[in-house]
Amino acid sequence: SYNYILNFINYGNFLGSEWTINEHGLFYNNPIEFIKSVFSNLIKYAFYIFDFSGLNIFCLLDPIYDNFVQNLFNFIHINPYFNSNGEIPRLNTGLVEQTVGFGVLGFLVLLPLSIKNLFNKKFLPFILIFISQTILLSAVIIYFPTSIRFFIGFVVILIPILSTSFKYGFYKKFICLLCLFYFIYTPLFLIQRPYIAIMGKFKDGYKTMTDEIRNLDYEFYFISKKTVLLKKEIEKLEKNKKIAVFLSENNMIYPIKYLDYEKKYDIDFLSFKDKMDLSKYDYIIYENNMQKVSSDVNEDEYCKALYLNNRKIAKLCFLNEENFKKRGFMLYNKVYYKADKFLETKGSDSNSTYFTLKRM
Repeated sequence: SYNYILNFINYGNFLGSEWTINEHGLFYNNPIEFIKSVFSNLIKYAFYIFDFSGLNIFCLLDPIYDNFVQNLFNFIHINPYFNSNGEIPRLNTGLVEQTVGFGVLGFLVLLPLSIKNLFNKKFLPFILIFISQTILLSAVIIYFPTSIRFFIGFVVILIPILSTSFKYGFYKKFICLLCLFYFIYTPLFLIQRPYIAIMGKFKDGYKTMTDEIRNLDYEFYFISKKTVLLKKEIEKLEKNKKIAVFLSENNMIYPIKYLDYEKKYDIDFLSFKDKMDLSKYDYIIYENNMQKVSSDVNEDEYCKALYLNNRKIAKLCFLNEENFKKRGFMLYNKVYYKADKFLETKGSDSNSTYFTLKRM
């Protein structure tokens, strides 16, 4: 992948920046800790098989799924959060591009056929290669929901075992229907790019559709609307002003940056530093009195490093009105964002408060 080349150019390491490696890599202090970490990761990756991508009705199973995960780790006497970044398996029912999985094909097709062919000398090597790759993945990086992309890559090795299903007429037709459903349904209804809904907006005119789609301001975008709200607040400010924005890295900033592309405002997204020069800015905007950034882990009076297993992975800067008042700014506006309840349960949204300060 060209991304490895970009990593080397930007960070001097093909795998990425130091803080990214610290956050994703599997680190341990002794062999016992290593074995527990690998075993814990292996179990978490195994839950990828039980997936309901695109079938939101199965979110009703969330409590059962969560209890099963917790009880399983209790049974083997391993904390599910051991040597992790806080991620544990969650029931996946959405069509989020970064986490979409096998759907029901995982446990209705791949799992039973793999078990069935464990004693088939012709197909056993493919199953062993898949298992070896999964163990290697568990020993190299900690569990992330987005690591499904690696896991799916490994499953390609198992494709030959699908041929053993063709001797069963009904089963073969069932698999074909499931595959056909996912091939059609998935690209048309991805949450970030719902093709059917977007095409319906062409009747409003290409220019209007382009603007609004890029701003993510449609109900059919079932994602956090934090930055859509913030964009609307920025549009209430005077035009052609220079704005410094301090947001944590998990925000989707394109709706705001689009104002900059349109030359309506001059917007810079900054990582806070103790002695940074803010004299050229007319407004300052920040969220929740803090900013989390992983691209810069330098500490100062207002920013402290965040650690994962004794390794720096990011910095957390504490922002407040008094700090900026010393730099010539005063509170201009404060707006609250209420998270979507369903997205909040999935960890995809949260309540926020946005502060706008104006130069005195």
